[in-house]
Amino acid sequence: MKARINISIVTIFITLSLSVTMCRKAENPPEPLPDIIGYFESLDSTHYYDQEIFYDEFIEIYGKWKLYSQWDGYAGDQTNFDYLFIKPFGIFGFQRNDSLLSVGHIEIIKQEENGLQVKFIADSILIEHPFINKSPYVSLSRKDTLYLGTPVMDGYQYHFSRE
Repeated sequence: MKARINISIVTIFITLSLSVTMCRKAENPPEPLPDIIGYFESLDSTHYYDQEIFYDEFIEIYGKWKLYSQWDGYAGDQTNFDYLFIKPFGIFGFQRNDSLLSVGHIEIIKQEENGLQVKFIADSILIEHPFINKSPYVSLSRKDTLYLGTPVMDGYQYHFSRE
């Protein structure tokens, strides 16, 4: 009988200890997510560059672009965004639903009259976008279609329409 009482007391003690421990507030609460949308909207056009970075042929790149088709090549990346925003001078943001996933600036790799190659340099990333380690070629068609991709047949291709 005494053994049962001791086991019951130990059980009650452990249960109470766990309850108190689980109910206690965390001493170091997790950091809140940064206000990435506010950060993006607050970026002045001269935040990264003092002047326009694109030739006149590519100035129409600025705007809100909705992803409407993609081919990720044989390696394959999963797209995790719906929109690409590009604002002067070379500031970008990738958005999914109502969340901005990545913000940064565009670095020009190559710019000629008939071709543009860029790199997306992220300042703030909540979810990695598919262009982090790539330098896509850019093509604008009829000022309402944007193409980002590689010039090879089995490479990745992303098609956007202007919104």
